[in-house]
Amino acid sequence: MKSFPLAAPALSSPSGRPRRSAYAGLVLLLALPACSDPEPEFFDLPADPIPCEFQYRDVCLHLSYAVARRFSESITIDTSLDDDCARPPLVAEGSPYCIVAGTTLEIPADVTVRAIGTRPLVLLASQTITIDGTLDVSSSREVVIPPQAAEAIGAGGGTYKGCQSFRRAPEGRPAGGGAGAGGTFAALGGAGGDGNYEDIPARDLGGLTPFDPEPAPTLLRPGCRGQDGAGAALGARGGRGGPAGGAVYVAAKAGITINGTIAANGAGGMGGGAQAGGGGGGSGGMISLEAPTVARNGKLFANGGGGGEGGIFAAGEVLGESGADGRQDTMFAAGGASALPGKGGDGGARSRPGGEDGTFTNEAGAGGGGGIGVIRVLGATTLGPAAVESPAVTVN
Repeated sequence: MKSFPLAAPALSSPSGRPRRSAYAGLVLLLALPACSDPEPEFFDLPADPIPCEFQYRDVCLHLSYAVARRFSESITIDTSLDDDCARPPLVAEGSPYCIVAGTTLEIPADVTVRAIGTRPLVLLASQTITIDGTLDVSSSREVVIPPQAAEAIGAGGGTYKGCQSFRRAPEGRPAGGGAGAGGTFAALGGAGGDGNYEDIPARDLGGLTPFDPEPAPTLLRPGCRGQDGAGAALGARGGRGGPAGGAVYVAAKAGITINGTIAANGAGGMGGGAQAGGGGGGSGGMISLEAPTVARNGKLFANGGGGGEGGIFAAGEVLGESGADGRQDTMFAAGGASALPGKGGDGGARSRPGGEDGTFTNEAGAGGGGGIGVIRVLGATTLGPAAVESPAVTVN
């Protein structure tokens, strides 16, 4: 037996600033054995290999050491930081996931657990998981304008390297830039609109999505970011493509009950600057639920974001409107649409899975909407009368 230190975890406040919590059980802690060691921050772990007990075989953790955990207040977890997640030796060095675990895990009503950062979020329980509040790994735009405004990236939603390449990059010339295509995951994103549309020889083509979606991924993964729009005159930059919805895996050995909400929506693409193309909307992300029984009585969403509108130059720079973030219902997120000529494509949702194409204009093109993500259940499941889900759920 080898002795390892146990550091108190640093959690994030709803504002995103790190803080200490009086309830350290919001992330994985271990039940400490009774001992006479005057240093209580040390404990023993077996030298056995780290168990991988669920269907995703790269999710591995010493789950037998967990204790019951209840999220008593709303928090933001940064999955990029080890302090917010289980750390070695509980997990392997370089774990690709932020894992939070317990014998039981509970998110009460009126409590929101938000996860941002570079890694997908994983919740594991040796018994049951109950979500009466909100678990959110969506990406979002923090500010509607200017074109390069801040964005909040849902767990893993901005860093996934496995996305297929866009078939065409948008073209940019002074007369009007082409727009970015929407992100693709379970359904295709929309194509980016062309800029300078009426001048056919010099038309600036918009971006094109990959050929094929991935409706049945075998690994836990987030969605794909929308494509950036092309720049244009006077150094105006194209709108940034929206980040994709993140990924969350909720797995329990006895059962899962969802009475609240789990969301993994993509963000809207940014509007373009003067005569610059709008950005494509981010695709929805991935929600995966695994247990012998999964009771779906709440809301599950992995919708795409809307595409950004192209900008114009009219006695000065007029910015295009950004697309809306993916919605927490079955309707599509609207593409950017102000009084300017072009309209961004709407994001994908249950009512229309693929992202809508952005429109062509005489100045800048508008971004395509992001496609839907994936919601998957591994195990027997029931659907309650109050359940609302978008897109449709894949079982097993």
